[in-house]
Amino acid sequence: MMFLNFVWPAPAGARVIAPRRIEYQLDGVRVEVDAADVGSVPFEDCEPVRDFPTWPGKQHYSGLLYMQGVQTHVGFESLAERSFLIELDRREDVASVTSQPMWIRWLGDDPGSHAPDFFVRFAEGPRMVVDVRPLRRIDASARAVFDRTAVLCADFGWRYVVYSEDSLIRDANIPFLMRFREPRWSVDGSAQVLSGFTGTIREAAERLGECRSKAWLRPEARIEHRRPSATIRRDPGLERGARAQREYARSPLSARLEAELQALDTSLRRPLVILSKNY
Repeated sequence: MMFLNFVWPAPAGARVIAPRRIEYQLDGVRVEVDAADVGSVPFEDCEPVRDFPTWPGKQHYSGLLYMQGVQTHVGFESLAERSFLIELDRREDVASVTSQPMWIRWLGDDPGSHAPDFFVRFAEGPRMVVDVRPLRRIDASARAVFDRTAVLCADFGWRYVVYSEDSLIRDANIPFLMRFREPRWSVDGSAQVLSGFTGTIREAAERLGECRSKAWLRPEARIEHRRPSATIRRDPGLERGARAQREYARSPLSARLEAELQALDTSLRRPLVILSKNY
């Protein structure tokens, strides 16, 4: 489980002295109770306890992401949170997820409050509380809040994760792959023929019987995403074609044609520019 890399452990020897209150909203009813009384609350089904406001000049991006695994929209208020949801949606065992599930309020001599970003329930039963924060923004104040939240989660047996972007390359690739979670890319029984397959993209498409048009490229992208055991090598014919195009671009003939185009009489080219503007 990749999220184990981001588990925030409760401080060793931490003791709970000050009282804690939990505020949540379920079925339109806002409730605030003592932390000891929320062990059975289905926070994964709760409504967000706060909105995502917008204002002119807002520096971060918020919105809703449709998660195929749970068949619902989940709110996010930054691209980092969106990356987390995309990463989470790749797991098959996510049963439910909600954003801004609760307010945690610490009372006593050191009061404070915090609304975790997400609450996740997995199909096998474990629950996970998530905060999303880039590493560069985890300062002493944030660590203190995360430590207190980790203690509360440990009391209920919840896993507490502070998610940070793992890799700029991964974060760029995951949004591309998320489109293949849509039902139209679902893998049917015919894809089993590619299990352990080694060959070119064209050979894989021919084996699937989907090489009727250029659309065969799309099923192959799906197979490569869902079936990592299939190894696809480059087609030598396609490589030769691409190499020939690059060589032509560098050839004297290409240079001469380019020079001839540039040498066209400007009086003939100017009307074409004017005509294109009229259209």
